[in-house]
Amino acid sequence: MNTNDVEISIPQTRETMIKASRNGMPEILSANEALANFAHTPIFPWHLSVVMTVKEVAGEGMPTPAEGDLLLAIGDEIDAALTGARTANGAINALFLVRSTWNGFRELEYYVHDAEVAHAALQALIASRQWQREWNYTLEEDPDWDKATPVFQRQRTPNSG
Repeated sequence: MNTNDVEISIPQTRETMIKASRNGMPEILSANEALANFAHTPIFPWHLSVVMTVKEVAGEGMPTPAEGDLLLAIGDEIDAALTGARTANGAINALFLVRSTWNGFRELEYYVHDAEVAHAALQALIASRQWQREWNYTLEEDPDWDKATPVFQRQRTPNSG
């Protein structure tokens, strides 16, 4: 092992469903509670947000059941591409943080070790075919995990926001 290599234990994803509200609109989150006390945040300094637009809205910005199923299937493909991508050392590159549905959008959030690995995985996925729903992503450096704070706060107090 190289002296710059670090061996850490990645916690198993444990999703918790949270019903909340944001700006007076209902929000449904599925958050990875295993990351709430994750000690190695500096190793995953990049926040990745993937946003999909809901086309078929049932009410209050929430998707119809069929639309929800489609968004879930697309999200599962995105998740598989991100969590399947590995660092140069063969290690996990992306940690799932939360899936949120709110006001006509589905958002997937991750924390990433190597932004270029995640970018390459998503670019390959985008180029692989025409998608049934529009989606895009942003990668921002967030070494202190400031963007995760609202998710962790909602885990503690689900009806605030």
